[in-house]
Amino acid sequence: MWEIRISHPGLNKFRVLKGETQQDAQEKASMQMKAWNEQWQRILQTRAREEQRQHAALNKEQRKQLAEEQTKDAEERIAALDNLLRAAVGKDNRVAWSKLKDHSRYPVAQPAKPQPIAVSAEPRRDSFPAGLNWFSRLIPSIRDKRMAQAEQGFRTAHSAWQLAKAETEKRNRAMHQQHERDLEDWNSRKGTWLEGQRKGNAAIDEKQAVYMRCEPHAVAEYCETVLHASQYPEGFPSSFELDYVADTRILVVDSSLPPIEALPTTKAHKYVATRDEVQPVDVSESWLNRTYDSVLYQIALRTLYELFQSDEAGALDSVVFNGWVNSVDKATGQEVNACVLTIQSNKTEFLEINFGQVEPKACFKKLKGISASKLTALTPVRPIMQLNKEDKRFIPSREVVDGLDSSANLAAMDWEDFEHLIREVFEMEFPCPRTAKTLIALTY
Repeated sequence: MWEIRISHPGLNKFRVLKGETQQDAQEKASMQMKAWNEQWQRILQTRAREEQRQHAALNKEQRKQLAEEQTKDAEERIAALDNLLRAAVGKDNRVAWSKLKDHSRYPVAQPAKPQPIAVSAEPRRDSFPAGLNWFSRLIPSIRDKRMAQAEQGFRTAHSAWQLAKAETEKRNRAMHQQHERDLEDWNSRKGTWLEGQRKGNAAIDEKQAVYMRCEPHAVAEYCETVLHASQYPEGFPSSFELDYVADTRILVVDSSLPPIEALPTTKAHKYVATRDEVQPVDVSESWLNRTYDSVLYQIALRTLYELFQSDEAGALDSVVFNGWVNSVDKATGQEVNACVLTIQSNKTEFLEINFGQVEPKACFKKLKGISASKLTALTPVRPIMQLNKEDKRFIPSREVVDGLDSSANLAAMDWEDFEHLIREVFEMEFPCPRTAKTLIALTY
């Protein structure tokens, strides 16, 4: 299995692409980079138009209209954040296998049959008259001379015509032969292309078959395809690491979440008549913090929904979602990547929820998701489950509380024992039979 990591700084996107062969992985990476570059160019063009519009010489009424248009854009961006979860409800997130196939025709046109060069009409004897009049006809020497000249003219013209005819026929044969070679080459290239298309489509059929057999690598790749097809606002990262354990039918998703800087900071634009200019109206800090929490909870629930809803093969009994935010620690100035929320849900229980009417945070907590009270603080939490990628096994939890007494010094406790203690406390505080015996993954 080949693996290629690609990123696009402008879009703030990152992907790990895998393929059975190096060429397969490189083709996937090339296609993804092409799509990202096209998306980035559209964004740059939109921004350029916006800047041009901002700096254009506008009159008062035009500036008022500009403020209205920009306000509408800002309101749409904000509304999209409020509807991240509801926008996904009801959609069919299953991979459309037929659409992945190439049904196009061979893109190179068949070589056109050349038009043969026409051969000029053969000269006729009567086209070369001797030009005899009654007087020249009476004198044999003049008559014979003129008739000989006419014959010579005809013979010369006929010889020239024969040479031209032979040359034309030669050129026509050459063009015909070249066309035959071009046609043969075209048919050969077309056959190669069609065979490649057939193999590519057959590979998609095989991927579908392997996925329907619930083979672990195919399930993980399928789920990754589903998640990357999900559209989020500009600036939101699109990076996932997935692992599927066939024995437990659990999928573990480590997902990059957007930093708070990815949220819009402008809620409207207003025209200030006294300065004859358009000014942005910033969102409040309380709105930003409240919306950031909502966005992260919605992403977690939406990811679970898309995975469960698209589970065509019935491979998933449970999904664990760990949401990670990359940020800069203001105390140290160092870049950190922290898991700020984690949740595990059972498919049957999850799909019974009416996501068109839920409040994201309340739903997240109802499902026993774990996070700090305020996600803007980016307080790290221990993932409910993480895959040990060295041996593909989960590290089980162990009981610690029973071995403690009043003399125990928590500050001196081994960090690993402390992690297990915290897990037990959470289970006591939020009893859930479904998760009581869940294997808790620890990172060493």
